[in-house]
Amino acid sequence: MASAFSFSGAWERTRNSLSHNAPLILPVAAALLFLPQLILARFGGDLDPDSITQRDGASLVIVLLLVLAAALGQVIAQLHIAFLTLGLAGPTLGATLAAAIGLAPKGLAISLLQSMALVPALLLLSGEAMGQKLGGLLLLVAGFWLLLRLIYALPILVADRSGVMGSLQKSFDLTAGHVLRIGAAIGLLLFGFLILLVVIGSLSAILAHLVGGLTGESMREGWGVTRWLATLIETALAAGLSVILAAFVATMFAVTRDQRGA
Repeated sequence: MASAFSFSGAWERTRNSLSHNAPLILPVAAALLFLPQLILARFGGDLDPDSITQRDGASLVIVLLLVLAAALGQVIAQLHIAFLTLGLAGPTLGATLAAAIGLAPKGLAISLLQSMALVPALLLLSGEAMGQKLGGLLLLVAGFWLLLRLIYALPILVADRSGVMGSLQKSFDLTAGHVLRIGAAIGLLLFGFLILLVVIGSLSAILAHLVGGLTGESMREGWGVTRWLATLIETALAAGLSVILAAFVATMFAVTRDQRGA
C-alpha cells in the first residue's frame, strides 16, 4: 500500500535546504535562470505562434537559440538544486555545477518528454470547435496526471543515474498512489506563490506608475525605465519560483522514496 508523506515535513526540509545551500544556489539561479529569461524577454519579443511564424529567418534563429539557452539553463539549474537538496553535492560549487552540466543532455530530454504530456491538450484547446475544446480539457486533466507521475524523473536522474527512460519509468512507479498528494502539495505551493505574485505585481505596478510619472514614460513606449523595472521584477519572481519548485520536488522525491523503501 502506498504510504502518505508529510507535506509540512517536506516543506520544512525544503526551506532548510534552501537556507543552508543559498550561497551555492543564488549564483547559479542568477546566471542560469534569471539572466537567460531576462535576455529572452528583452530580445525574444512575443513568443506566440503567430508572431514567431512572421519573423524572418535570422530573427527566428536568434529567438530559437534564446529559447534553447533558457531551457538548458533551467534544466542545469534544476539538476544543480537536486544535487544540493539530496545531499549529493560535490566539494565545491564548481564540482556540483559540473556534475549538473554533465547530466544536462539527459535532463533536457526528460524535460522535453515531460512537456509532451500537455501537447495534445494544448493543440485541441487552440481549436475553434466546442468539441475540440472539451476534448482538450479532458486531455489536459490526463496530461497533468501523467506529468505528476513523471515529476520525480530529474531527481531520480541525479540520485540513480538511471538514464532518460529509466528515470521516467522509476518516477512513474514511485508516484503510484501519490498523484493526488503530490498534486495537492504542488498546488498549495503554487497558490501561495500566486498570492505573492499578485501582491508584488500590484506593488510593482504602482511603483512603475510612479516612475513613469517622474520620467514621462509608459510601458507601451519601448524599453524605458518603467518596462525594465516591471520585467526585472517578473523575471526575478519566475526565477525564485523555479528554485523553490525544484528543491520542493527533489525533497518530495526523497520523502516518497524513503517511506516506500525504494
